[in-house]
Amino acid sequence: LPTHLARFASAPASLFDILLWACDVCAAPRKQTLRALADHCTEIVDRDRLLFLSSRQGGAVFDELRHQAPTTLDLLQAFPSCRPPAERLLELLPPLAPRSYSICNAPTAAADKWRFAFNVVEYCIQVEGPDASTLELPRRGVCTPWLERLPCAQRILVAKRRNVSEFRMPAGPDQRPVIMVGPGTGVAPFIGFLEQRAQQLATAAAAGVSPEAAPLMWLFFGCRSRLHDFLFSTQLEQWQAEGVLSRLSTCFSRDSLSGPKYVQHAMAHHEDELMHLLLAQNALLYVCGDAKGMGKDVNDALADMLCRYSVKHPEYFDVLADVDTKQLSKVQALQVLMRWSTERRYLRDLWA
Repeated sequence: LPTHLARFASAPASLFDILLWACDVCAAPRKQTLRALADHCTEIVDRDRLLFLSSRQGGAVFDELRHQAPTTLDLLQAFPSCRPPAERLLELLPPLAPRSYSICNAPTAAADKWRFAFNVVEYCIQVEGPDASTLELPRRGVCTPWLERLPCAQRILVAKRRNVSEFRMPAGPDQRPVIMVGPGTGVAPFIGFLEQRAQQLATAAAAGVSPEAAPLMWLFFGCRSRLHDFLFSTQLEQWQAEGVLSRLSTCFSRDSLSGPKYVQHAMAHHEDELMHLLLAQNALLYVCGDAKGMGKDVNDALADMLCRYSVKHPEYFDVLADVDTKQLSKVQALQVLMRWSTERRYLRDLWA
């Protein structure tokens, strides 16, 4: 019995409940799954096709199939003679992985109420139809549509996960500037950061300390549309007006015709200021969001900015690799970012 199904050995459950709560029926099947399904086909054509897809010779066709993101349910419909027993199907389906969301609350806020942000995942994939026409198949995420359908008063089970990456505001007095990069739902933890800063400023004001003495907090936020996707817009603009958020740089990929399209473009637009904060003032840099796209692009953009800035201000760099151009090499720039990460000055909370 697979590990993720072991809990049902002592507590009987219906097949529906097991598929609903323990198995990922939307996951793209692996080659070994196709090979196992071939053993349960009653038609030779279906069996041979599945065996070919799972073979080395069928690698290119399998890759094309994976691009269409079929689920195991799609395959069972595509190969109607494939009828594995329920217990075998449960063995083949991968476990339903937990979904993690960043809490938007400051750590000092009320512990009985948590906030988190999510976008409902809905998209279409294009596949070739039987008559060579292009068909669009709708796809939905697993967790976010379910969360959207929940009634407001519904209670759900939530498990806390320890913040092992130390992705948090520094404890105690710290005068270093804070730079936050959080497009889309990546802004969620920074709402907690700013809520914490607002509490600190309120405490300082009560003690007669001017809010102008607080270190800079600069947020880079991006989304597709200002009108439809600008999460926490009212609260962010209010914090900026109150001086909690020092600067707010936004970009909207579907709205922008000439300005920055993505957060890395907005950062490059303020390259000199950012580099001065990071190199001269030891600013803290936080990045939250998608790992494959945004996380990689922001990291590459930072490395490129370091290379360009090293030409103007070589005094901030111990060694310049390229003697001819007198600038930092890309490898060296990436090493600087790695060092900042080790020093907990460059912290990233990324997901795939």
